[in-house]
Amino acid sequence: MEPGERRESLDPAARLPGGKQGSEYWDLVAKLESGHFVFARFLLTNVGPGNHSAVVLGHVITPDGEQHAFRNGRRRSRWQLSDDRLELDVNKCHLDLHDGSALLVVRKSSVQLSLRFDLAGGARPPPGLLPDRYAAETLAANAPVQGTLKLADMAAPLETRGTGAVTHSWTSEPEEELVVRRLDFFTLTPELGLQLSEFRTPEGDVRRWLRATRAGHTVFESSAIELDASGHLADTPRRYPAEAKLRLGGKAAGGELTLDRLLHQQDPLEAIPQPLRSLIRWSLSQQPYQLWTTASYDLWLQLAPGEAPTPLRGEGLAAISFLRPQ
Repeated sequence: MEPGERRESLDPAARLPGGKQGSEYWDLVAKLESGHFVFARFLLTNVGPGNHSAVVLGHVITPDGEQHAFRNGRRRSRWQLSDDRLELDVNKCHLDLHDGSALLVVRKSSVQLSLRFDLAGGARPPPGLLPDRYAAETLAANAPVQGTLKLADMAAPLETRGTGAVTHSWTSEPEEELVVRRLDFFTLTPELGLQLSEFRTPEGDVRRWLRATRAGHTVFESSAIELDASGHLADTPRRYPAEAKLRLGGKAAGGELTLDRLLHQQDPLEAIPQPLRSLIRWSLSQQPYQLWTTASYDLWLQLAPGEAPTPLRGEGLAAISFLRPQ
């Protein structure tokens, strides 16, 4: 891809996939200047009776590591989707994807959020990278975030800003039959930001996508990336191998990522409210697991042939999703 070239326009609207185990989800992550981290997933699933049940799972992590959860689950008749499929309202959790932004609103007694993510730096993976019948796109990468946050122990809402990312994935097939592990890393630097995504299939195939964005443009992209993993992230289950170090290699990129501070881990099914949790567990054979961790990076990137490599150092965020033990 040539520097500054844009991909075709992305459509963040709900696809509402079919299939008895079809699913669709939007993942939002943010690192705020206040020191808080925010993670949220809006999931539509056909597992269990009926189609397109909605589940919202989210956490706010304070600067000292305290966790504040928010979640909701509703059958299709009890949550609202706008006619243009750009607004999801699941009880007290709301996602609005209009006007080039993603507005996350949570009105829980323990967590009150209103964060707007600028949908900048989005792109689809190169053709042929993803497994058949599985779709994923990045709606925002290393993009500005601003809004307010209020937790139960705060006297008043905190006005804050930061950097975040939004991804959107869907399939009409059981996801664990297509992708058994997915890694998404973002530097969360708006000036020159990196995204690294890795998808592992049940057959052992590994697909990788590295790209750099600047001011909403993709300025570098490659799928010819090597990644050597070592170690094990502390305080995580061995049957879900989350490596502590990732060494990046390729003709135009290299360096090391260190997954160092575990922010949150969860069995996502345990977080789903009853009775929807029992219905989904009864229908699934998978054993999913998710984690989020800070990731310090010391990387270099050659943005164009003949140019001197650009060094990149700092602390980003990595999210790993397992659909079953490895």
